[in-house]
Amino acid sequence: MASLDGSRRFQQLRTISGLVLFAYVLSHMLNHSLGLVSLEAMDRWRGILSWQFGGAWIVLLVAALVHIGHALWSLYDRRVMRMPAWQFMQLLLGLSIPFLLIEHVLGTRAVAELYGVNPSYTSVQLTYWRLAPHLGILQSIVMVISWVHGCMGLHFWLRLRSGYRAVAPGLFTLAVLIPTLALLGFLVSGRILLMETADGEAVARILEAARVPGPTTSVFVNDTSLIFRYAFAALIAVTLLARGVRGLLSSRFGTVTLTYVDGPTVTMLPGASILEMSRAYGIPHASVCGGRGRCSTCRVSVGHGRELLPPPSSAEQRVLTRIGAGRDVRLACQVRPRHSVSIRPLMPPASTPEISLRPSSHLEGQEQEIVILFADLRGFTTLSEARLPYDVVFVLNRYFEVVGQAVETHNGHIDKFIGDGMMALFGIDGDPARAAGDALAAARAIADSITQLNRDLEHDLPYPLRVAIGVHSGTVILGEMGYGRARSFTAIGDPVNTTSRLEQIAKDNDVELVVSREVEARAGVDLGDHPLQFVPVRGRRAALEVRLVRLASSLGRTPAASPLTVPPNPA
Repeated sequence: MASLDGSRRFQQLRTISGLVLFAYVLSHMLNHSLGLVSLEAMDRWRGILSWQFGGAWIVLLVAALVHIGHALWSLYDRRVMRMPAWQFMQLLLGLSIPFLLIEHVLGTRAVAELYGVNPSYTSVQLTYWRLAPHLGILQSIVMVISWVHGCMGLHFWLRLRSGYRAVAPGLFTLAVLIPTLALLGFLVSGRILLMETADGEAVARILEAARVPGPTTSVFVNDTSLIFRYAFAALIAVTLLARGVRGLLSSRFGTVTLTYVDGPTVTMLPGASILEMSRAYGIPHASVCGGRGRCSTCRVSVGHGRELLPPPSSAEQRVLTRIGAGRDVRLACQVRPRHSVSIRPLMPPASTPEISLRPSSHLEGQEQEIVILFADLRGFTTLSEARLPYDVVFVLNRYFEVVGQAVETHNGHIDKFIGDGMMALFGIDGDPARAAGDALAAARAIADSITQLNRDLEHDLPYPLRVAIGVHSGTVILGEMGYGRARSFTAIGDPVNTTSRLEQIAKDNDVELVVSREVEARAGVDLGDHPLQFVPVRGRRAALEVRLVRLASSLGRTPAASPLTVPPNPA
């Protein structure tokens, strides 16, 4: 466990170093964008935006060494080279940056420290646009690569934060705008410099102002760049060779098997995590964060061999505690079994960051009291028979839109759309009393929305749309159910079937809403102005008491129903 915690701290250092480097790239690009103003503006702000102050270059050097060191360690630590495409691209871009950037670093910072050169934007642009144009192209490429690499890292780090989705569009706009302005500034200032240095005297003045000691610095930059590239390539090769040697040595140990419940049994690679084994054998396995222990989407339920696993590290335990995981639940990316185990993945392979924040019990299945709402259009089949398919789809989508908005506005969860019907759940996060009030408020909002929709479509429909709604509460089983991409969060149990029956009763009695007395009591409202009926329900010995509400929009508008507070309809 100590080694895992140490790995976690090393990963935190990687994150910090990455943020430092990204901050530098960002400010450097802002400095480049000032080229749209003038070369003088670029030089005026160079000290701050290009971090030409104090020991800032030492901070950058340490951050770069830590970041590169972590990349090489991650490459060595992998037992399986299969990884998501985005992760492979991020790794490839990151390893290419030192090869491409070394000449720029040596030609600016190194020569300044070793030879007393005073590189300005004017002298650097002179090199890139007149003396060595190929270096200008190389610098533009590495600038874009560094930016893309940094943005990918930030995206896959921040997307696990709950508020990231709201600001993501704005950040994406900045991610495109900033390098565009930087490249334009580089281009405009370079063209200006070419016009100003048309004669040799202007070039000589710039080189003299920069204190360039002749060809000595060029020889130093070229020779040192070549040595660095060979050395870095050798370092990568040694890392890959060390992986191979480790694999040969570890193969001498006994065979360990990994059994997937309702799936294959595979031979474990020594030292590999459960997630790496899934990738090695092409078994679909969710992992939003790429196997870095930041999310919980790779979680598994461990059966046989659970007691032989090493205890969770502090980092893994934090994630498991956050989702309220049971004792059998572990993170597949953090567990490296040394004995044979059997596991069952708990998340659908196509999981999202939002799903990773759900409590573990929702995925494993749990009993919970909730409120269910069924809504269905009356007579829509007859209406659709006389209309073109496009018109049917258009009307249905408008209906689903207003009904969905009514449910979500009142804290409901849309379970599924079935034909021209909809099932919604209220109270999946607890508090049945509030759930009952929310469901009744949603029923009224649905009725109001249908009324407004009929006004909007009065010239397109032969007769108005009519809705039948059933609302009931009870204890159901909640969980992720289904197969493959059809897997979703849903509820099953007798209360669900009963609610569907109430919706049919609404149609049979020509009313908009049928509410069970259980929901009425939970919500703390009095619907005494509406008829009471006892209806038989299959599977129940006693008849179910329900209220027949002719117009759902009347809820909360009569004196008897005044305790029901219904927010204004969003439609």
